[in-house]
Amino acid sequence: MLNWIWKIYQNSEGLWADLLRAKYLGDHDLFSPAVPTKGSQFWNAIQKIKWYFKMGAKHKVRNGKRTYFWLDWWTGTGPLRLTFPRLFACCDNHFATVEGVRDNEGWHIRFRRSFGLAETVEWDNLCRIFDLTPMSPGEDEVRWSLDPSGDYSTNSMYCKLSQGGAITHFKESWRVLVRPRDLPLLDAALDEWPLCTRPGNPRTLPDINIGAVTHSPYQSQFEEITAM
Repeated sequence: MLNWIWKIYQNSEGLWADLLRAKYLGDHDLFSPAVPTKGSQFWNAIQKIKWYFKMGAKHKVRNGKRTYFWLDWWTGTGPLRLTFPRLFACCDNHFATVEGVRDNEGWHIRFRRSFGLAETVEWDNLCRIFDLTPMSPGEDEVRWSLDPSGDYSTNSMYCKLSQGGAITHFKESWRVLVRPRDLPLLDAALDEWPLCTRPGNPRTLPDINIGAVTHSPYQSQFEEITAM
């Protein structure tokens, strides 16, 4: 399913993309709070696993319209919310875009309260990495950091999820009901899943299920964000 999110960010064309943009996305980014989280079975499946996409997506900022200042990885070694958690906790808009906090005069980030010592230290460190290079025209680009090619691959995502132990977040995935009209989309997504080799069973799927996730560590984090 993450492959479909990748295709959305690559501005892929087709009937499926036209339908998603017309019915759900409009002019908004997939992760925008303005985008509905409920809809068709296919859309619900995308919503349940979409935060996993942040594990490998890296943004190259141009106009800054579809890159979230705090939530996306666009500078440094990862998302700024992880590098500067105290600043993130007290900022007034967790979903602010890079375009929304920057103009020709510099950066303008608003916070809900005054800084303590810890926030002041983080702010000083954040100011050191600010890039004041003028923004370039065009849409922001998204590349896949987990694959040397820069393009999304299911195998790279599987390897990332496999690090550190067993994967348990997908145990309910095959219980999702898929309507007949969504089957072509699901078939195309499954075609992207790599086949692996195991002793005595040379052509089998990996020992995890794919599809819609009932719980995601990334999803729970952002549910907390939207509730703040």
